[in-house]
Amino acid sequence: MIACQMCCREAPLCKAHLFPRALRKFVSEDRNSPFFEISVTEGQPPKGLDTFEFDRNILCSQCDGYLGNFDRAFVEFVAAWQHDPIRWRSLVHPPSFETLRLQRDPIPLRFGILASLYRFAISERHPEVALSPVEIRILRDILIQNDPEPRAFPVFINGYYRCDMLFGGKIIDITRIGRPHPAKSPGGFYFELFGLTIHISVDPNTEWRRIANRENQKLIMTVNGVEESSPSFDHFYRHMLGAGAVIMPTQMTDLCGA
Repeated sequence: MIACQMCCREAPLCKAHLFPRALRKFVSEDRNSPFFEISVTEGQPPKGLDTFEFDRNILCSQCDGYLGNFDRAFVEFVAAWQHDPIRWRSLVHPPSFETLRLQRDPIPLRFGILASLYRFAISERHPEVALSPVEIRILRDILIQNDPEPRAFPVFINGYYRCDMLFGGKIIDITRIGRPHPAKSPGGFYFELFGLTIHISVDPNTEWRRIANRENQKLIMTVNGVEESSPSFDHFYRHMLGAGAVIMPTQMTDLCGA
C-alpha cells in the first residue's frame, strides 16, 4: 500500500483533485462559460490544454478533504473578483501598479493558493511544477498550520482591470482567460486565473521576497491594466490587437450583464 504524501500513513489513496473543481468550471467544463483556457510556453505556439485534473497516488481521503477546506477562500476570491467594481476603473486607472487592501481575511486565501501549489508539487503528473524535498516539507508544515518559516512562500496577487475589445461583432473582455495549473517563473510559480495572476515566491533571494519582508506581509495584492501582464494575458492582448480588435470603453452598466 502506498503512503499518503501528506500524513505519511499507509492508507487507501483517493482520486485527489489538483486544482479546485469550482474554479475549473469557469475554464473548460462549462460550454456556456465566457472564459477561455489556453497555454503559452515561450518558443511554442499557444494551445488548448488537456489538463490532468486528478491524481490517485498522492493523498488519502482525509488529507484531500483537509486541503479541500482551504479551497473555499480561493474559489470565493476568484469568483468575487470577476464583478469587483475596481475592475471597471479601466478608463481611469493609474499608470503604475496600485496596491489594494483586501476586503477578506488573507490567511485562508493564502492557504487556499498554497494548497493548490502543494498538490501539483507532490504529483508526478505535472513534472514542471518541481519543488525540492525541503521546500515541499516547509509548504506542508505551513498548511498544517505549523509555520516553521514565517517568511516562506509569500503570495503576490496582480489583478487586472477589464479590457473589452470589439472583434467580429462581439465584445470580449480579454482578461477572462485561465491556466488551471501553475507555471514556472523566476523564483517561484504563478497561476493565471480570470483577470488575476497569482505569484508564489519560493526563492528567498528574489525581489518578491524582499518586498514581502519589507511590508511584513505574506499576501499582497496590486491592480493594473492588462498592458503590463503575465505571458498568457500579454499574448492574448497582443494577438487580439494584431487581429484587428478594437479596445472599447468599459461601462459600469456592464456590472449587471458581465
